Amino acid sequence: YVDTNDNNVFDDGLDQFVAGGTDTTDANGFYSFEGLAEGSYIVQIEEAEFNVGEALDGLISIAGNPDPDNNLDNDDNGERVLAAGVVSQAIDLDYDTEPTPGAGNDTNNTLDFGFIDNPPPDLTGLAGTVTFTEDGPAVLLDTAPPADVTDDQTSLNGGSVTASVTNNGVAAEDVLAIDTSGVVTLSAGMTVGSIVSVNSVAIGTISSNGVNGDLVIDLDTDDATPAAVAELVRALTYSNSDTGNPSNLQRTVTVTVDDGLTGTDSEDVLVNITLQNDAPVLADA
Repeated sequence: YVDTNDNNVFDDGLDQFVAGGTDTTDANGFYSFEGLAEGSYIVQIEEAEFNVGEALDGLISIAGNPDPDNNLDNDDNGERVLAAGVVSQAIDLDYDTEPTPGAGNDTNNTLDFGFIDNPPPDLTGLAGTVTFTEDGPAVLLDTAPPADVTDDQTSLNGGSVTASVTNNGVAAEDVLAIDTSGVVTLSAGMTVGSIVSVNSVAIGTISSNGVNGDLVIDLDTDDATPAAVAELVRALTYSNSDTGNPSNLQRTVTVTVDDGLTGTDSEDVLVNITLQNDAPVLADA
C-alpha cells in the first residue's frame, strides 16, 4: 500500500493498494514487490491468513515492530492490528539508495515479518459444581481452589471473557453477572458499555450483559493482564430470575478466555437448581 497521507500508519480504505506483488514466498522466504516508484509503502499480511487452515493459523507476530527504515535485516517489522492482520510501518524507497547509497541500488530486502507459535491461554481451577437456590442470591461460579488464568502474553488486550449457558438453558430465567463485593468494580452496573475494573484499573467493557444466559466482557486495555482476568473470572455469578417456578434442570455454564490472538481456553461449571416450596397464593374467585 502507498502510505497516502504519510502518517506511517496503515489506514484501511485510505492507503492505496499497489498491485503486482507476489502472494507466496520464493525458496528464500522473500515476497517480491517490483516496479515500485519512489515513495513510502506499507506492507500488509491480511487477517484471513490467520484463519483456521491457512498459512499462519495459530501463529502471532513477534513483539516489536521497529521502523523498517532502519534497514536492519532479520528484525521483525510487523505489528498485529485488530481486523487488519499484520502491517509494517512505512518504508521509504528512493532510487540508488536501497538499502545503501550506490548507483543501481534499488532493491531493499530488509523489511521482515516474524511469527511464533501462540500457545492458548490456560484457564484452570474453575470446573466444578455449584448450587443456586430459588429466590436466593447469585452464586459464584468459582469454587476453591480459585480459578487462574495464565498466558505467555503480558496482556490479553483485544481478547474477551465469555460466560454462556450451554446446556439446559432457559433464556427467560438464566442470568450471568459479575460480583462486585471484591476487587472487581463496574462503572455502570451490568449494562452494556459498563467498564470493568480490577483493583480500580480498567481492563474491559461489557458488550453482552448476561441476561438470557450470555455474558461477554471485551478486554480492551493493556491492563488486562492474565492475573487481572483471573480476578474477573473468579467474580462471575449465576442467578435465576424466575422466583415462582424456575426450571430445575442442571445448567452447564461455559466460561471462555480469549487472548485476542486466536488462542482460547474454556472450562464448564455445572449449576444445580434447588427449588423452594412456595406458599400458596389465594386468587380472587
